[in-house]
Order: sequence, then structure tokens, then C-alpha cells
Amino acid sequence: MMDRSGVVCCEAPDRARMAIALTHGTRCWPATIAARPACVALMAALLAAAGCRGDYPPTVPVRGRVTYNGGAWPGEGTIYFLPEKPAQGHTHHPGMAPFGRDGSFTVGTFAAGDGLAPGTYVVRIECWKVPPSMGGPPPESHMPTDYQTGRRSLPKLVVEPGARRVWFEYDVSATKAGDSLSASMGRRSN
Repeated sequence: MMDRSGVVCCEAPDRARMAIALTHGTRCWPATIAARPACVALMAALLAAAGCRGDYPPTVPVRGRVTYNGGAWPGEGTIYFLPEKPAQGHTHHPGMAPFGRDGSFTVGTFAAGDGLAPGTYVVRIECWKVPPSMGGPPPESHMPTDYQTGRRSLPKLVVEPGARRVWFEYDVSATKAGDSLSASMGRRSN
């Protein structure tokens, strides 16, 4: 039912059961609102959204640079930080960051650039020649095969509680003797 101001009033199936639950000006809310699943779902969604803003665990800014054969990447990519073990008193949350051809990145967990929660992370990199797609050509990665199959992996990143920031640096390089990789990693935390 719509009142004269154009505001929709939820109404119980029986007008006699209409309640005073919440009345504000010309807006009315019935006590039997639970009988209306759509109204209940909407209210639950609004309450959940209102309660979730700004309640994120603390994070530490993480920036860095990944290089390909000591230089620029053949294309843009993404670096993923998958939680392996949270620091004591902290929770598991993955982070990620896009990077350009220069390999520079700033990690985000809950928002772009906010960093990672303290803990230990497994690091993965994706940089596609041909990205995976449904029904398209087979995907091709710029990452060496040894890395893709798990025979080789990137070093883990440890984000210490109380660190002001963390720097992660890594070079992915394919050797001439095959499609394997050698890597170097530098990490600074202040």
C-alpha cells in the first residue's frame, strides 16, 4: 500500500493486525514484517552492510617489485599473497596487487593499497601471454613451467606484527638449460 506522500507501507495481511512497531511520519512498518520475506532480507542486508564498515583487522603496508629476467615483464600481471599462517592474534586474509611492465606493486587486502595482515604468506605470480577463458584458445603464461607445476616456488613472505611497512622484491628468470627459474628475494621491514 502507498500513502499520500508516495512512501510504500508494508502491510500485514489483516489490517486489524497492523502494529505500531515503527511509525515515522507517514511511513509505517508492521509488526508482522517477518511474514514478508523480501522485507526481512532487505533489512538483514542493510544491517549487515551497516555493521561491516570500518571493522577490518589491522594491516601493514606492503610494496615491492617483481622483475622478469632482471628487467621488465612482457605484459601486466598480478601478484597474490595467500595466507599460510596468521600471526598470533590475527586472522587469515589473502591480498593481491596488479603490476605493470616495470613490476612495481602495492598490496591490498580489504581496499587497494592497505597492505596485509600480519602473518606468513605463500606468494604466486600470474602474467599471461593468453589469459584463460571459457571456450577460447588454451592459456599461455609468461611464468616458467617449473613455477606453474609447483616444482619451483616463490619464497614466502612474513609480515611481522608491529612492522611499519614491508618491501618484497623478486626476480623470475628462466635459465638457458630449460624452463626452470632462479630467484632472488629481498625483504625489508621497518
